[in-house]
Amino acid sequence: MNVITKSVQKELNHYYKLIQSGQFDIQHISKSAFTQARAKLKHTAFVELNDQLVNEFYNEAPWMSWNGRRTLSVDGSTMVLPDSPSLREVYTAHRFGAGEREKLIARISHLYDPLNKMIIHASVGKYTDSEKELCKGHLDFIQSGDIVLGDRYYASVWLFLVLQKIGADFVVRLNEEHWTAAKQLLKGM
Repeated sequence: MNVITKSVQKELNHYYKLIQSGQFDIQHISKSAFTQARAKLKHTAFVELNDQLVNEFYNEAPWMSWNGRRTLSVDGSTMVLPDSPSLREVYTAHRFGAGEREKLIARISHLYDPLNKMIIHASVGKYTDSEKELCKGHLDFIQSGDIVLGDRYYASVWLFLVLQKIGADFVVRLNEEHWTAAKQLLKGM
C-alpha cells in the first residue's frame, strides 16, 4: 500500500514500472478500471485488516504501557461526507453556516491507544447519534486492567457500570452541574 501523492494514473504507471522489473508480466490498467475495482471493495475488509493488525500488535510487539496497564482514550467528533445518493440513503442532510448550506454529516467515535498511537476501534453513525451510543461498539475491545479516558460526553452511569464490570478503570471529565458527587467533591476542596 502506498500513499497516493500524484494522480491515480501516474501512481498506477509508477507501480507497474516498479513491479515489471523482470519477474512479473502484468498488463497496465487504466484509471477507470482501477476506480471501478476500488468501488467494489467493501469497508469490512479494512475493519478486518485493522482488527488483525491490532491483535498482532498487542500479542507480538513490545508495546508501551503506563504502570503495566494499557491506556485507552475514547473521543468523538463529526465529519462532513461527500454528497452522493448512496450516502443520502444512510445519512441525513443538515443545514449549517452562512446561507445554511446543506451538508451530509456523520458522527464518529474512536477508541485510541495514545501511548502506541493506534486506533483500536472506530464507529461511524448518524449525526443525531450520541457519542455514548457509538461508544457501545468499543466495549468489546476494552479489557480488564485497561484505563479508559473519556471526555464529558461519555459521562454516564451505565458506561461506568459496564467498564467496572469489564474490570477497567476509567477517568471521565464531568460537568459538575449534572453530578452531585462531583459538586460535593469540589465543595470539599
